[in-house]
Amino acid sequence: KSSTLGETIQKDPSRMEELTEKYVEQLNLLHAVHTDNPAFGSAKASFAKQVEAASKHLTEEEGELMKQILDVLPEGDRLVHCDAHPKNIMIQNGEMLWIDMEGMAVGHPIYDLISIAAILNGIRNDDQLTMGICGMDMATVLKFKECFIKKYFKTEDPQMIQKYSSMIDALRLIRAVLAISFTSKNTEEFRPMIIQTARQVFFPNLQNIIGGVKFLVNSL
Repeated sequence: KSSTLGETIQKDPSRMEELTEKYVEQLNLLHAVHTDNPAFGSAKASFAKQVEAASKHLTEEEGELMKQILDVLPEGDRLVHCDAHPKNIMIQNGEMLWIDMEGMAVGHPIYDLISIAAILNGIRNDDQLTMGICGMDMATVLKFKECFIKKYFKTEDPQMIQKYSSMIDALRLIRAVLAISFTSKNTEEFRPMIIQTARQVFFPNLQNIIGGVKFLVNSL
């Protein structure tokens, strides 16, 4: 008897601001927990495994370039969901509840921001695919992106919103390249396209991406 955050916003866009604010509160509540409990794995170690797996589909030089992202991602000591997008939080009787928590780890909020960034531009400009993954259509996702940036970074300044939007786009590219390592049926089908995108967009802009990550790590 519940629906995802994305589905709820899609059904009633007038609640977007209210629900996005609650969503950000849930993220901040999670990230306020500091722990060294060994029951939780390391978010950075998980990313390192993904980089290693993705590198097997790339040239040796590209694999080394990917490791530069790991150099700027911190270990951290806070709880992170690691897949904190709007379809992994349910609303039941007005309460927000996380699902798909098997990847919960110890790290830095940047790891959750990377997972959220992956959906904030929609999925390949495909309304059907975006609905399936995000629970929202493309137009709603783009409005949600601006609303999320305003609430999460606490800004109404158009220039800062644009700056954070560009950084979110950079984080999205990190997630996209890591997807080379995924083993789902969809990834197998689209892996050649993902690799092509990495070579056209990710690697040529790597230093700008690293700069955005450094800025966000220091500000979160």
